[in-house]
Amino acid sequence: MYEQTFLEKEAFLKSEALKNDLKKTLGESESERNELQKKHDHCEAQKKDLLKKDDQIEAELQEARQEFINGLGGLNFCTTIGVKRMGELDNKPFQTSCKRQYSKKEADDKAATLYSQWEGYLRDPNWYPFTTSMDSYGNSKQTINEEDEKLKQLKVCNLDIEVYKAVTTALVELNSYNTNGRTPIAELWNFKEGRKATVKEGISYVLNQLKLLRKRVGKMLSEQKLDMKKKKTDDGTNEIQKKLEEKEAELKDLKAELEYSEELNSTLFVKERESNDELQDARKELIRELVDGGFIGVKRMGELDITPFATACKRDNYMLEPEVWQDCISDPSWYPFKPIEDEFGNRKEILDVEDEKLKSIKGNDGVYKAVVTALMELKDYNSSGMYVTEELWNFQKGRRATLQEGLSYILLNWRPLKRKRKI
Repeated sequence: MYEQTFLEKEAFLKSEALKNDLKKTLGESESERNELQKKHDHCEAQKKDLLKKDDQIEAELQEARQEFINGLGGLNFCTTIGVKRMGELDNKPFQTSCKRQYSKKEADDKAATLYSQWEGYLRDPNWYPFTTSMDSYGNSKQTINEEDEKLKQLKVCNLDIEVYKAVTTALVELNSYNTNGRTPIAELWNFKEGRKATVKEGISYVLNQLKLLRKRVGKMLSEQKLDMKKKKTDDGTNEIQKKLEEKEAELKDLKAELEYSEELNSTLFVKERESNDELQDARKELIRELVDGGFIGVKRMGELDITPFATACKRDNYMLEPEVWQDCISDPSWYPFKPIEDEFGNRKEILDVEDEKLKSIKGNDGVYKAVVTALMELKDYNSSGMYVTEELWNFQKGRRATLQEGLSYILLNWRPLKRKRKI
């Protein structure tokens, strides 16, 4: 009887211990599940942020391309980088082919008629001479249907094969760029390589034209000085006088147009953003060539503003010297920021106002504000290196300049100069 009671008690204790172990395991499992859920929510929030940033970058890139298209659209002499109207039918093959078969008058009329006819076909949304096939990877692709009746007639008629190529090229471009509207679309184009141009190539081209114009102005100045020397020793004939007056007038116009571009003079670079290579290449190209002087330029992020120190600094107060604080700011071992969690559980860093060094200058508002501004700029633009970096800046609005604003600025300086040069 006693032995049975002991065994029952032992079994009960084992059962209770097992229950406790299970409860503990369940608690740990629930804790782990909650932790995993937090990580999942954090990942989802990060994904939304990345998608948002990607959309912003793509929008900025497209704005930049459109800015170039608008700026270069009316300039027909852009032989390397310019604007191509995708889907626009080339009339030259029609003219060349008809001139081989008809008299000059008949050729012009016949070419115009044929061109107008095929322009009408291209704009007709009901004519869609394409076939769909699958490549080796299982992806669908569309190709010209060479069995299409209209194209077959064009291929066997007396017109040159170049006419057929012009029509099919326009068809492929329309299908790629504007399937619904069937109207030509303007695109930034590399005519040298026969492909869509990157924004970086557009920036390089425009800035290179600015350099060439500066050289041209310098050459004209040298010629003017030489002509002036000749004028002193010459008989002063009407022909030389007229030539000098023409050059002086031309030089005056060019100097006026180049007023802003001549003020630009320091090389820049932008912090790397890997989310869009073409956009970053374009910003770097613009910053590398753009120089200071206008409302779009370069700001050195994290560089200490020494103006407040000029009035606050006293030689016997070592901690109010700007050089000391620039060294402190650039010192990676000093990081006066602390992590916090917002109401959604996301971690972020804010300035630690209780930092001893910051507290030592808090009584001087101007100096404190200058130091905090430089710190925040370094954290936002170069937190890993904590050294001064350069950024494309809109000084008029006191913020980071978009690529579109930078392109508008250089096109504003360049476009009238190109027109003047053409004249």
